[in-house]
Amino acid sequence: MDDGIVARRLSIHGIVQGVGFRPFVYQLARRFSLNGTVANTSSVEGRSGDIDRFCRTLAASPPPLAHITEIDSVAIPADGFGSFSIEKSRTQSERATLIAPDVAVCDDCLDELFDPERARLVRSDLFTGEHREVALAGA
Repeated sequence: MDDGIVARRLSIHGIVQGVGFRPFVYQLARRFSLNGTVANTSSVEGRSGDIDRFCRTLAASPPPLAHITEIDSVAIPADGFGSFSIEKSRTQSERATLIAPDVAVCDDCLDELFDPERARLVRSDLFTGEHREVALAGA
C-alpha cells in the first residue's frame, strides 16, 4: 500500500436518507480521486489532503434536500479499494436518522422521469429527482 494513502470511516448525521445523498457522495469521491464505499457509513481512501477537501465540500455543499448536522471521521487501516462504490444498507442494531419532509416534484424532474433517453436511476418507487442534480454537481 502506498504510504501516502490514508483511510477514514465517515459517519454523516442529519437528513441524508431519501435525498440523493449516496449518489452525491459517489460523485464527490470520484471528483477528489478517492476510493471506498458509501452505505450507512462511508469509507474513503486517498491522499489526506484530498479526503480533507472531500469532507469540507461535503459539509458545505450537500444535495439541496439534505441537511448535515455532524460528520464523524475516524482513521482506519486502508483496505486497498480499487474504486468507489455505492453499497446496500447494512442492518444495524440501533440507528437514528432525520427524515426529509415531502416536497413537490419540479418540472425538470418530471421531464426526466418520463423521458426514456434520460432514464438512469429513475426506475424506482423512490425517485426524488436528486439524481439529476447530483450528476450535474460532479461535472
